[in-house]
Amino acid sequence: MDTHPLKLRWLPAILYGLVVLGPCIALVDPAGLPLADWPALILPTGRRLTLWLRTIGLASGVAAGGMGLGFLMALWLQRRRGSRWAGWRILFVMLAPLPPMTHAMAWSWLLGQINMMLQAAGMCALPATGWGIAGWVQIVWLAPLATGLSLIALDSVPHELTEAAHLLQPSTRALTKIILPLAAPLLLAGGGLLFLLSLVDYGIPSIFQVNVFALDIFADFSIHGQPGRALLVAIPLLAATTAAIIFSQSRLRSAALDPPRHQPRPACADACPAWLRTLVNGAQVVMLLAVAVPAVSLVTQIGSWTKLTAAVSAAAGEISYSFQVALLAALLSLPLATAAAHGAL
Repeated sequence: MDTHPLKLRWLPAILYGLVVLGPCIALVDPAGLPLADWPALILPTGRRLTLWLRTIGLASGVAAGGMGLGFLMALWLQRRRGSRWAGWRILFVMLAPLPPMTHAMAWSWLLGQINMMLQAAGMCALPATGWGIAGWVQIVWLAPLATGLSLIALDSVPHELTEAAHLLQPSTRALTKIILPLAAPLLLAGGGLLFLLSLVDYGIPSIFQVNVFALDIFADFSIHGQPGRALLVAIPLLAATTAAIIFSQSRLRSAALDPPRHQPRPACADACPAWLRTLVNGAQVVMLLAVAVPAVSLVTQIGSWTKLTAAVSAAAGEISYSFQVALLAALLSLPLATAAAHGAL
């Protein structure tokens, strides 16, 4: 029974709303932007509608591809829990915060090297721009996060049901008919999170000369210099991100509040069929590329440890400032969000 007074219960949520939404509301100045112009800015039509639909399509493809790749890697890691290959989990944790621009520049460098060799051999060059390569780089950027989310989804399946499934059914049938449906809500929630991250990213698409809706908002602000106008232009994107957040929030929260009570049994415990092994092996190759391409690109372009040390030393101030901003943001936002979440329960 909730003993908190109603006003005190909703006070953190109200404060959270003022902090998060207050600045956005203040940006909209009716005097500077006539109300008659709002519908044309809010509702995408013509080129903006096509761009919005393409952006939604790109984010949907990245979410599906990223979660598919992460799920296959999670199957492989779960089967090797406790073995010497379990250290791959640490690698995914290290790769998750790698900036998307690092992946974009690394793959752009790799394509440049491949195209130089192809042209020297008199062959056609590979496309180095476009929606396909932009989506691929976003997938490998988000693959470590997708793997972690997929592991949470597989580990959330009750141990007793997993044991019963493997006793009564072949491993693959137990995976597809019992385990996968039980893990599907969290897998879909993870896909929603990947959809959100892809939707708001314009760094990778810009490297590969792809215009997405987030980049169009930035371009509009650069042209007109009106924050309120940019906010109105961003409303279609905000609608899509809000839907993704609502879709993902409850499932991810339930996973955090209800961890598995026992050591989970691998989802594919016995010998996997050839088609599944092929998919898992393909996922391993992709993850190796996700690790190797940025590493080789950075090492090749830096050239020596002396240059690396000099570059890090020159950017020491910016690195320190970035950590300070991140720490301050965490210290200020997490308590406020936690209080708001408890108030809304």
